[in-house]
Amino acid sequence: MHPDPEVVVEERPTVYRPSDDSYLLLGAVSVAPGERFLEVGAGAGLVALHAARITDAVATDVNPDAVDLLRKYAKVLKKSRQIIIAGKASEGRNIRKSWRICRKNWTR
Repeated sequence: MHPDPEVVVEERPTVYRPSDDSYLLLGAVSVAPGERFLEVGAGAGLVALHAARITDAVATDVNPDAVDLLRKYAKVLKKSRQIIIAGKASEGRNIRKSWRICRKNWTR
């Protein structure tokens, strides 16, 4: 995927903000309409929000501030097909499906 200038992520001190690794992953991932995209540890959600412009996407994070931010984006991005947000992967609706594309990001 290529960066979409309409996808602007807000930075919060308590949420992992997009960094070089986020943009490398964005460039390495390809998503086609009809595929499902799952991002575990979405942080600010840069990659999942781009994927949601193309196909159904699920973004998860254990950080409640990140989940709050992702919910805000989902309302703002009117062109998104569907983005489901969960605090933990096990809490997401329809999360128990097979996933063709899955991206994870864990940092300590």
